[in-house]
Amino acid sequence: MTQYNPAELLQFAVSIEKNGERFYRKAKELTEDEEVRKLFHWLALEEVKHDRVFSKVLERTETFESMEQFPAEYFEYLRAFVENVVFTPERMDEIAAKIRDSRTAIEFAMQREKDTILFYFELREHVVEEDRYMVEQIIREERVHYSSLARLLEQLED
Repeated sequence: MTQYNPAELLQFAVSIEKNGERFYRKAKELTEDEEVRKLFHWLALEEVKHDRVFSKVLERTETFESMEQFPAEYFEYLRAFVENVVFTPERMDEIAAKIRDSRTAIEFAMQREKDTILFYFELREHVVEEDRYMVEQIIREERVHYSSLARLLEQLED
């Protein structure tokens, strides 16, 4: 069995949430539609809340003994996945430059929410049992974010 520290996965989650907050704040600045601006503002606040939850879980996390047959490969899969969800400030500027309108911003946000949900399903298996419910709660909230974005996109298309 291989030992690895799930704190690294939780650090990825914290980064995902911090970048999500930055994205939503930037996207809010780039759109003029008041409903979209309100939603992006709310989503930025949600990301801050999730960052706090993952930071608390991170404080309590100890070394986890993986039962995976290929734990190093699994961890590399997760790291590669996260690299496509977590982005640098430079990449944020690159993404923001591609946002032409509210629709583009919402579509990007929807993809990001889906990616985040997938990662959190994986993360859920690597936190201690008493913290698993918090990850599951955040997954439920991320689904609400996705649904809210989808509804708003629908309204824009009408």
